Order: sequence, then structure tokens, then C-alpha cells
Amino acid sequence: MTELSTLTIPAVWRRVAQARGSSTHLVLPDGQEVSYGETFLRARQLARHLTDSGIRSGDRIVSLLGNGRELYEFYVACGLVGAVAVPVNVMGTAREVLALATDCSAAGVVARADLAGSAPEDPAVIIYSSGTTGLPKGIVLSHFGLVRNAQLTSQALGYTEDDTLLSVLPSYSSFGFSWDFLQLGLVGMRLVVLPAFSPDEALDLVERHGVTSIAGVPTVFVRMFSEERLHGRCLDSLRLLDVGGGPVPDLLKTRIRDRFGVDVVESYGLSEISPVATVERVGHPTPPGSCGPPLPGIEIRVVDGDDQDVPTGETGELLFRSETVMLGYLNNPEETAHTLRGGWLHSGDLGRVDDDGNVFIVDRIKELIVTSGYNVYPKEVESVLFSHPGVQSVAVVGLPDETRGDNVHAFVVAQPGEEVTVEELLAHAREYLSLYKVPRGMTLVDELPLTASGKIRKFRLVEQATGPSGGTA
Repeated sequence: MTELSTLTIPAVWRRVAQARGSSTHLVLPDGQEVSYGETFLRARQLARHLTDSGIRSGDRIVSLLGNGRELYEFYVACGLVGAVAVPVNVMGTAREVLALATDCSAAGVVARADLAGSAPEDPAVIIYSSGTTGLPKGIVLSHFGLVRNAQLTSQALGYTEDDTLLSVLPSYSSFGFSWDFLQLGLVGMRLVVLPAFSPDEALDLVERHGVTSIAGVPTVFVRMFSEERLHGRCLDSLRLLDVGGGPVPDLLKTRIRDRFGVDVVESYGLSEISPVATVERVGHPTPPGSCGPPLPGIEIRVVDGDDQDVPTGETGELLFRSETVMLGYLNNPEETAHTLRGGWLHSGDLGRVDDDGNVFIVDRIKELIVTSGYNVYPKEVESVLFSHPGVQSVAVVGLPDETRGDNVHAFVVAQPGEEVTVEELLAHAREYLSLYKVPRGMTLVDELPLTASGKIRKFRLVEQATGPSGGTA
């Protein structure tokens, strides 16, 4: 049984610094190698600086740091002083960042006077994800939940201290935080830092540093493992790829397995569970379309609209119960109570479970769009487009895409007498939205399909765009 006192982020890094202080932790873009001992030393120095600045325990600190040593040191330092890290998407606009900072009441760099550390039940990180109101929700995760989930995931994947990972995920996301920061430290692996994803540079680094494993979204592997890029490459060091963060085409997994002999596993999760719920195990194949069984200690139910269990193999909403579930949504007790009603985390995802316990993700209940692993909520995009003076009404949907999962697509009705162009509206969207939220397609229409009560029938728009006669601009 793991001692409760070891299930904090600073405890993980103190232990690895003591046990493997001289071992390589990071390989930086300039080729410099950083040891675990150096990372922990710099994190402690940062923690002291925060303390000297008057930081108090429990205060939230927003970071706008991309993948790199500073972000990993920031996470450890926050744990040392008891502050709550709030990593923010570096692609966010000033408006988006300000909104998140205001929502979490960010205090800047604030912490308690000593370096006694954090208790396991304390909040460690607030990860922002779009919610049902159309505004980002702050998901509050504990030290215990994050560390325990990372332990279970790294064990399920069979990582060892001999593994070398490549960072292709943003480490301000729960996916990247778990793999490239926390699991890395738990096991004592080496991380090759890639500040911004480039398929050619990623392949160069795999060859140069003997990378053994990569975790990423489907688009990453589609771009990396294209035939034109692989000519003359030697990728013999690779042994394991974990694909998650969105719908994963079975063809992608089988193509990589057959072509390179690399084990490819699919995982499924959500930030609210810290963040992994299920994962395929190496050497234990699952049926096509499955993302594997739940991690040990995670209970799962499949229910109908009344929260009643459905028979095995039938589709319903996926519910989870685990000691790694979030503490709640920041400043949103009603949504917290609704999502955790009955003691079960309601995922908002439709799925099924077979007789062997393998999970299959079928569809989404929410309107949430997941594109290349990033979450996009339609209402936010709609609000920005609606703010253009030439727009009368707008509806945003996700259209299926084999590599990205979803493409953001907008249907726009112009104001009577106004002439607007797709190019003009996309330029407007780019001014206020992160690039991944900007629609990849847009259709100008005369009217939107409505119900009798005046609500937009979005499923009709999806059918219109994906049907035989569908056309987009």
C-alpha cells in the first residue's frame, strides 16, 4: 500500500531527485541535458523566490509557459509552497487569459512562508475545459488524484526508467501534464523537449535521442507517420505509442503496428478523473474500436437518461467512480453536484462495455467539439462570430474528420442587406479566438433549421454538411 504522504507532486520529485539525481531528466532543444537533481534544485529556488514574494498557501498562480524546463519547475515549485498551479493555453488571446485569471481569482505569485509542502487532499492544479454553459470550467484536481492516476497509468503501460519520451503534447493540458511531467518523474524516465510540434523535427529527435515512447493525439501520428516523411528514417528505438485525446481511427493504429512493429495503444479519459479512465495494455489486444479496460480501482457504469444501468454491450452514458475524481468545478457548486450526482462522475460521453470489460466510445452527449485533442465549445465561437455587425445568426457544429476527430464548422446567416464574406468572418474570428477554435469551414446560408420553439436543429446542419449534396466554403 502506497503511503499517503508520498502522493503529492513535490514528494514525487523529491524522491526521484534523491534516487536518480544525476540521471537525465530533460533533453532541451539545444541538446543540453538537465538532470533530475538540477530540476529539483531550480524548483526549490523558484519556490523560495515565491515565498519571499509573499505567496500564501492555496493561492492560484496562472502560468503562460509552453513546453520546457520552466513549466516543469513551476509545477514542482507550486507544490513545494502549497500554491495551486493554473496552466493556461499559450495560444490563448489576452481576452481568454484574462477571463480565466479572473475566474480563478489568480493572485499571481503567492505562497506560504515555509516550504513544508502540500497535504495529499489539497488542490494541486486547476485545468480549464469548456463546459455546458459555453464558458471554460476550472477543474480542480488534487495531489492525490493526479499522482495516483499517473501511477496506475504508467504501470499499465509498462514504463521503466530506461524509457525516453518525446513531448508532443502541451504540458498545460491534463494529457501532457500526466505523461510528460508526472509519469515521467514517477518512473524516472528521460524527456526530449519539443517546444512546438513539427512532424519532421519530431522524427529527427526520435532518431537522434533514441526515443522509445510518445503519447499524443491522432493528428500527431497521422502527420509523423506519413510515407513521404518516413523515407530513409530509422525508428527502431520506438516501442510504444499512446493515442488519445479524441476519436482514434483503427486504421491509424493498425497501419503503424504493421508498418513499424511498434505497439500502439489507445487511452480514454477526461480531466475530471485526473485524467485517464481506460487504456489498452501492451500484449493484451482488444477488439477494434476499443480503448481498453478501466484502470485498476476505477469503477464504470453505462446508464440511460434516467441513470439506470443498461445491459452489457448496450450504449449509454459512461459513469465512473474512482479515488482520482476531481475535487469539483471552481466556483460552480451546482455543476459539480450535477456532474458527480449519486457519487458517480457523469462523463457526458456515450459508450458501451463488452463482456470482457473493454470500453468503446460511441459518441458525445455534449456539443463539445474535440479537434486535434483541443476542446472547443460552440457557444464561444458563435458569440465571437455573432459580434460581427454583418451577422444575424450563427450555429457552430463539429464535423467528423478522420485525422482531427472534429473540424469546427460555422453556418452563418447575414444581416438583411449586408454582404459578408467567409474570408472577412474568419479574419474576425482569428482576432478574438485561439487558432484551433477558428472554424476550418464556413457556410453562408439564408436561414437555419429551427424547432417550433425557435431552437436551432444542429443535427440537421451536420446532415446537410456531410450528406451527398453537402457543400462548404
